[in-house]
Amino acid sequence: MENLNEILGEELFNQITEKLGDKKIVINDGSYIPKQKFDEIINTKNELKEQNGTLSGELENLKKLAKGNGELEAKIEELQKNSADSQEKYNKSLIDNAVKFEAVHNKALDPADLSKFLDYSTLELDEAGNVKGLNEQITSLKENKGYLFEISKQTNNNSPTNPVNVVVSKTADEQYQNAIKNGNMAEAIAIKNRMYDI
Repeated sequence: MENLNEILGEELFNQITEKLGDKKIVINDGSYIPKQKFDEIINTKNELKEQNGTLSGELENLKKLAKGNGELEAKIEELQKNSADSQEKYNKSLIDNAVKFEAVHNKALDPADLSKFLDYSTLELDEAGNVKGLNEQITSLKENKGYLFEISKQTNNNSPTNPVNVVVSKTADEQYQNAIKNGNMAEAIAIKNRMYDI
């Protein structure tokens, strides 16, 4: 990615940085998540964690009081179910957020499209809150369904052997060849279309 001073030129860059003072400018190449979206994800995560903690505390208090009381034991059973549901929602939220982050980090064209190809049943959280199996699935998708990710291209006007004046990254060609080899013509066509901006 180009630096801002390369894009604007040294003189204009110096004028802008002088006016901005201590403020920073960030050029987003698609790998950054906007602060508002990040804050929204963190707030949802914290709310679910707090709900789970509250339910667990209530459950422990009721267990002490419930011995021999059928009504209280039924209430405890209900709270245990609610606690399990809350934990499940919390875990799902962590996994969904990890998928979105990794999709952006790996330059997926559309994170929602990418998530449709993931096998969520094999994704699980470890004790540190990391999603096991996610990186392996994304790596596999990059190899087998490369059309879900950005393909680097640049024009090359001086090449007599390239009649359409396009240089396509080796990975795009490999993805195309792999799709043809696997008999997936729809994928091959989608890759070719993106390679030549059709």
